Amino acid sequence: MIAIYIVSGLKTWLKNLKNLFLQYRSCANAVIIPFILVCSIGTLYWLTMPKTLSWGWRGYGIDSPELITAAKYFSVPHPPGYPFYTGMLGLFSNVFSIGDYALRGNLFSLILSCLCVLVTYMIGESLLRHLYPTNHNINTRIVAFLGAITLAVAPIYWSVSVVTEVYTLHCLLVAIQVYLGILLILKWHLRKQVNSILLTCLFIAFAIGLSNHLTILAFTVPIVAVLLFNVPLRLLVRTVPLLIASIFLL
Repeated sequence: MIAIYIVSGLKTWLKNLKNLFLQYRSCANAVIIPFILVCSIGTLYWLTMPKTLSWGWRGYGIDSPELITAAKYFSVPHPPGYPFYTGMLGLFSNVFSIGDYALRGNLFSLILSCLCVLVTYMIGESLLRHLYPTNHNINTRIVAFLGAITLAVAPIYWSVSVVTEVYTLHCLLVAIQVYLGILLILKWHLRKQVNSILLTCLFIAFAIGLSNHLTILAFTVPIVAVLLFNVPLRLLVRTVPLLIASIFLL
C-alpha cells in the first residue's frame, strides 16, 4: 500500500511539474520572441544607420536637416509642420545628448521603427490567435515574428528607419490604431461590450497621429468602418464624448 501511495504521489508531482514547466515555457516564449525581434532589428538598423546627416535612400534627398533644425528650436518646418514629431524629437535630443543632432535624430527614428515592428508583431499574434485558435502558441508567435521581420527589412521602411524622418512615428501611430481597433473588436465578440479604455486610447492615438501627419486620415477611415461593421452603432454613439475630448489634443 505504501508503495502505491508513493508511486501515485510521484506521478501527481511529475504531472504538476510538467504543467509548471509548460506554463513557464509559454510565458518565456511570449517575452523571448519579441525581445529577439526588437534586438535583432535594432542591431541591424544600428549597423546600417548613418552616424550623421545623409542623403537618404539611393541619394533621393530627405528632410532630415530641416526637421533637425526645427526640433532643436522647437519650431515647425514646411507645412503641415509635423508639430508632434518635432516636439518629441526636440525633447529626445535634449534628454539624450549623444553625438550631434543628426545622430540623435537617426537614433530616434531607429527606436520608433523598432517599436512599430513590435506592435506589428502583436497585431499578427492577436489575429492569428483569433483566426486559428487551435494552433500551438509557438507556431502563432513564429508566424507573427516572420511577418514583423518582413516589414522591418522592406527597403522603403528600412530606409526611413535609419534617418531622421517623420514616417517612423507615423507608422508607429498607425500600427497602434490598428492594434487597438483589433482589440476592441475581439473584446466585443468575447464580452459583447465596448471597452471604453481601449476606445479612449484609440481616439487619443488618432488625435496625436493627426497632429503628426495628415495622411493618418487615410488609415483612420477603414478602421472606423471595420468597427462599425463589427460593433453596434448605438454602442459607439455613446463614446462620442470621448472623441470630442480627444480632439482637444490637437
